[in-house]
Parts: sequence; C-alpha cells; structure tokens
Amino acid sequence: MGFAKAMAVTAGPLLFTAAVGYDKNWKLTGDGGLEAQIKQCARNLKAVLKSAKAAPCDVIQLKFYVVNLKPDDRFVIKKVMERHFYDAKARPTTALLGIAALARPDLRIEIEMVAALPEVRH
Repeated sequence: MGFAKAMAVTAGPLLFTAAVGYDKNWKLTGDGGLEAQIKQCARNLKAVLKSAKAAPCDVIQLKFYVVNLKPDDRFVIKKVMERHFYDAKARPTTALLGIAALARPDLRIEIEMVAALPEVRH
C-alpha cells in the first residue's frame, strides 16, 4: 500500500484530500507532538489547496483522526486550525475522532479535508 504526506482527488466541484504531520523530507516537525503535527498538516493541506487554486475559505469539511485522543486535545486543534482554516465567514463542518493508531507509529493525527473548488463553485 502506498503512503503520502498529502494527496488529493477531485470529483466534480469537490476536492478530497488528507494529510499527516510529515514535512517534505518525510520528517516530523518540531518535537513530533500533537501541536507540531497539526501545524504541519495545516501546511500540507494549504499546499494542496494552493495547487488546486483554492484557499482555506473554500474548505467545507474537516475530519480529525487523533491517536489516543484526550479531552484537552480539542483545544490544541482549535487553536492551530483557527490560525490556518477558520474565520468569521467560513467555518467548515468538523468531526473529531479518537483512534487507536495510524499508518505509522510516530503519527498522532491525520486530517481529512473537503473543499469546494472556486472555479466551479458559484
């Protein structure tokens, strides 16, 4: 099975993608903790959006899969995502799921994203 830091598929006006916390050199950024991985996921997702000529305001859904989710993890996620994806005009639907593991043992989070592509959306 293949594995990628972030990849995307389009279906009509929608862009479907997911990202993990590896940088372009397949390294975890920072201390490898949850906040550092969320920040890298956000950078990876924004790069996918840019390549599709979309922006964070085009995001309509986010799903967070967090290994060994703790109640306070939601505050860490919210803090980072408010800086990168949330604003007063556009707030995507979200789901937060606690899971046992991801594809690699050093990963704490994976984020799935759906965006409405601006060139086909009216």
